[in-house]
Amino acid sequence: MFDFDPAGMGPEALERIGRRAEDSMRALAAAMENLTELSGEGEAAEGRVRAVVESDGTLRELRFDPRAMRLGSEELAQAATEAVRLAQRAVRERVEESVRGLAALPDDLEAAGRQLDEVREVFSAALAARRR
Repeated sequence: MFDFDPAGMGPEALERIGRRAEDSMRALAAAMENLTELSGEGEAAEGRVRAVVESDGTLRELRFDPRAMRLGSEELAQAATEAVRLAQRAVRERVEESVRGLAALPDDLEAAGRQLDEVREVFSAALAARRR
């Protein structure tokens, strides 16, 4: 339980709790926006094949250096597949790294929400006691 004296809980404290929740929500929204902007790159066949994928793994770009045309069709296909897989792995690692940085945000949001709920309960009880 959140220990405080309702009489001592002024608007400043409530505003501080509200600001903390708003700051956490803004940080979470910004982080989610940043996740959609991440991409990953992969290269194969000694850099002759290059792939770029979006944060959801969708292929954005596949480039072949002119030297890649010297490869046989099967080798070129394997190189393209490898470049895409490497790019997908790279973006997955970047997304996981970014998400690890967000790990504390839900706790902050939950804690702020619980504090607001507890403040509301205590104030409601205090108001009910005054009305008696």
